[in-house]
Amino acid sequence: MGFFKSHLTDAKAKKEGVKFYSGNDKTEWFHVARMGSENVEFRIAMESVGDAPKGDKDALVAYNKQVNKAIATTIIKGWGSDKHGEGKIEGEDGKALVFSEKSLIVLIDNADHLLDEVSLFARDHNNYLKSKVEADVKN
Repeated sequence: MGFFKSHLTDAKAKKEGVKFYSGNDKTEWFHVARMGSENVEFRIAMESVGDAPKGDKDALVAYNKQVNKAIATTIIKGWGSDKHGEGKIEGEDGKALVFSEKSLIVLIDNADHLLDEVSLFARDHNNYLKSKVEADVKN
């Protein structure tokens, strides 16, 4: 594969997301869109949040929640699990938790480390290379 082809990214994957498996057992996943300048939805959401407040701890906590929501809702496009299928993961009560913006925010508010993991994945252009996406589809 030549230099040019080896650097092409998949536009559909960047917008709709690619699977990111979370946890050690790899039985639950997120569909993660690319976090970058080409993700217009992400850029608009971040611009609407504005700049971080200075000096007010409570305002900063509220601001961080807004940032987390903006990131989560614009890069996490869905989730699924082996146990419950596409669109559902295991909730806190052990039952299927259906993907929605509300359930996503509840999850991120209670397990913000997941947003850190997903964000790192979403920033890495290698996860959206056309050659990688095509290889993953074949497997």
